[in-house]
Amino acid sequence: MQANLPKENNDMMTLLTRSTAMEKGRCRVEWRTGIKTKGILDVIHDPLLADAEVISELVAIQHLLFTAKIHDRYPISGIGYKLVVSKGAIKKLIQRKSTKEHLIKYAAFLGLSMHGVEVVVSKNLDGLDKDFDEVEAVESVTLDPSIHGQMHCLVEAAFADVYVTTHAVDKYELEMSRRVNESPLTKPWSSLIKRLQSSAIMKVQLPSSVLKHKARKYGTSDNVEVWKNPVSNIHFLVIKENTKRTLVTTFARAEFD
Repeated sequence: MQANLPKENNDMMTLLTRSTAMEKGRCRVEWRTGIKTKGILDVIHDPLLADAEVISELVAIQHLLFTAKIHDRYPISGIGYKLVVSKGAIKKLIQRKSTKEHLIKYAAFLGLSMHGVEVVVSKNLDGLDKDFDEVEAVESVTLDPSIHGQMHCLVEAAFADVYVTTHAVDKYELEMSRRVNESPLTKPWSSLIKRLQSSAIMKVQLPSSVLKHKARKYGTSDNVEVWKNPVSNIHFLVIKENTKRTLVTTFARAEFD
């Protein structure tokens, strides 16, 4: 007996996907969104790739949402999005319950710019079994380590391009939740990006005691930068490696007092 597909909320932007291994080095991902829009995407990968079906489904989701923009927008939050996937491992990854560490990096984008996305597992995806012969062309995407499997996301901040880590987003959400007179964040990613892109953001100097602590944690204090908005106590700690900057954590000034 087939499992019934969860009922769709008409207000949700839903993407259904199902991945199937083909010959070595290629997985086929069938997808559908809405009533009529559907397609087939072949993901090309290393023939020795472990858990290729799971990774390929994640690669396809990232490609469809952010490159193909199948919902006619670039997601800046997962609120209002539902992913109906064929692999239970994907839901475990978003719930941070997976024991397969090699998969974590491929799902990292779901915790960044898709923070708050709803993930449902349905191995028998109604709608993907019907009329797929009507799809005229099979598209393909190649797994690219510079795009897929990244634990951070590049953002154009006011002071420079900066890579934002999942930990920095989590810490930002935590710090904002501690603020007495503010409502809980529903879109921590977009809120964080707005702060990083504010023209008012400025570089601040760390106390010497803190520099010593950061030197022990990051290897040197010479590559540590801290940025903040003058009217906020939220600080952003950036590690600079040559020309690359990475936002590794967020904290309140009280931590230094």
